[in-house]
Amino acid sequence: MAKTRFFKTGLCLSINDGGERELSLIVGYDFTPAFKGSYDEPGHGADAEVVSIKLWHGQSELPVPDWLTNFVETDTDLLDSLVADAVEADQADREDAAEYRAELLREEA
Repeated sequence: MAKTRFFKTGLCLSINDGGERELSLIVGYDFTPAFKGSYDEPGHGADAEVVSIKLWHGQSELPVPDWLTNFVETDTDLLDSLVADAVEADQADREDAAEYRAELLREEA
């Protein structure tokens, strides 16, 4: 079972006859890495599925309107950013693990 990952970004609201506000948007998502395929299973590209959305202004959590939920779940640029975030995090985890193993080998020598 995949762990839920979190991605934080900003949401800017501008009112024509009013001011501008920047809100924090925290998107929880599940990541499925790309799979090249096998004899009995077709391949697929990497995918991110939005599982939660939180909206904050300062220290206050705000209700997430339905239109924003629909937008976040279907915005291809944001979904691409989620995939890129997960791929980058996985690569960093692999590098950290390799560095840790190398350090253990140096200590044993």
